[in-house]
Amino acid sequence: MGCSDLDEEISTTITEANVSGRKGEEKGEGHIKFDHGGSDSAEELEAGPFEVDVEHDSAVCDGRETVKMVASITAPPRLAGRGYRLFPGVGYYKLHAEAKKWDDARRACTEEGAHLAIVNSEEESKALQKLLESEAKTSFALIGFHDLFTEGAFVTIFVLKCYMTNFSPTGQPLKDSGFYRWSSAKEPNNSGQEPGEDCGSIHKNGGLNDFNCNAHLPFICELPQ
Repeated sequence: MGCSDLDEEISTTITEANVSGRKGEEKGEGHIKFDHGGSDSAEELEAGPFEVDVEHDSAVCDGRETVKMVASITAPPRLAGRGYRLFPGVGYYKLHAEAKKWDDARRACTEEGAHLAIVNSEEESKALQKLLESEAKTSFALIGFHDLFTEGAFVTIFVLKCYMTNFSPTGQPLKDSGFYRWSSAKEPNNSGQEPGEDCGSIHKNGGLNDFNCNAHLPFICELPQ
């Protein structure tokens, strides 16, 4: 997603660590206890156990053995909450079947602590296709890109410092997002004619499509990870 770090930082602190064993034995027992700064809310519960890898080294000096332990802790993904669906290795997404205008959809995602989905890979496109398959009434859903700043220059909804132009915020160029496949060879097909198609959507074939910002469509929200 460009040069912005959107990941939520969760602190982890090791509160206790020890190794026990008998002198002369090659094997011992290790114990590690740690606290992490996650939330107990339903939206932030973990989807599995934490994985802890421990490496240790020992040295003997003046008849006294010193053991050094290094622990690497890998947190599991959060459980998807509030109707969000987890696609392992891709992310958390929610299809809102209630149609809204693009800007209203953007605000609705923000109120959920999410953002309009941004496609960064073919794998992510396939995940959104699966969501659209569950909504038989539509072939399109609004997602997070537009060309509202400059006609034909599509950008994502992320306003990043490294894309500031003359101290005016702009978005991450869509071509830098990692995915730039349109739904057909005719897209984007708006040439600036009224009422214009300046907002982004995704077709059920996984391709991108420009859409009238004032028209109503279902929309897809994405939880930041």
